[in-house]
Amino acid sequence: MKAALLRDFGPPENFELVEIATPDPGAEEVLIRVEYIGLRWADVMARRNDRGEATQRPPWVPGREVLGTVERPGDQVTKWKRGDRVLAKPAKGGLAEFCVADANTLTHVPAGVSATQLLVYQGNMPVAYFLTHVWGRIQPGESVLVHAAAGGVGQLVLQILKRRIGQCTVIALSRSDAKLELCRALGAEHCVNTAKNDYATAVQKITGGRGVDIALNSVGGPTIDIDPTVIRKLGRWVIYGGAHSRPKIDLYKYIYSSFDVYPKSIVPYFGTDLYQEAVRFTHEWIRTEALDEATVYPLDKIVQAHRDLEFGASIGKIIVSPARC
Repeated sequence: MKAALLRDFGPPENFELVEIATPDPGAEEVLIRVEYIGLRWADVMARRNDRGEATQRPPWVPGREVLGTVERPGDQVTKWKRGDRVLAKPAKGGLAEFCVADANTLTHVPAGVSATQLLVYQGNMPVAYFLTHVWGRIQPGESVLVHAAAGGVGQLVLQILKRRIGQCTVIALSRSDAKLELCRALGAEHCVNTAKNDYATAVQKITGGRGVDIALNSVGGPTIDIDPTVIRKLGRWVIYGGAHSRPKIDLYKYIYSSFDVYPKSIVPYFGTDLYQEAVRFTHEWIRTEALDEATVYPLDKIVQAHRDLEFGASIGKIIVSPARC
């Protein structure tokens, strides 16, 4: 089978399209014929070994967000049969024509939703829900600063703010005018190109010097020093990623502003009641709202897909397809 093998930690160019043996499922696993693989920022971090704590060592085939069809269930699997369409979160191996996954972690693909649309929402919408409802606790009438607002999560945050919470003033940040046009279309009142403008000055002007009620930051880097200057006293700051880099934060500098700081990841919430609430919200959204499509790359363009994700050249969710290779 074809697979995208990561030869070593580092840049996207370390991927190589290879032919390897199709894996056999264990007794409680299933072999899945892969239709699509969703890419997440966590995949970039794993490829670069950002934290120096990699659970997988090169060479290996990454990919942990898969939609496909059960090809062969393991000997002890009774719930799934050949031909079932499933969503899976394998420990590795998704970037291939076939992969294996624990049968107990699979979910059915609901009818009436395109595969690519489902991957847009099943991974990113729970994060957007946590940002707006759990961590951020955003209320109608509040002002919200959204970094990477045209990204896979950022777009969904904007949609929740405008379609569900309502009456929020949204300041969307991006380094691309084209992406900011999308943010405007999603309802953002103010859009700031951070490649051309000092967003701190822009935010202070927009808010009349008061600052925003809450900032949602997935970027890190220099923004970690800038955000505290644009958050109002007693406001909130949710840090949920470090796409640029993850510098240290000196919280003592901000004691007299007394805003709340939340460094957050959704991973510890998997399996909790709060996560199930996010899943229910996601399913309800898929049933009732107009849905976005993803950008799809063939498997043999995995280098470009990772490059576009890492350097912000994409808009929204990136998905990879072995069938288009």
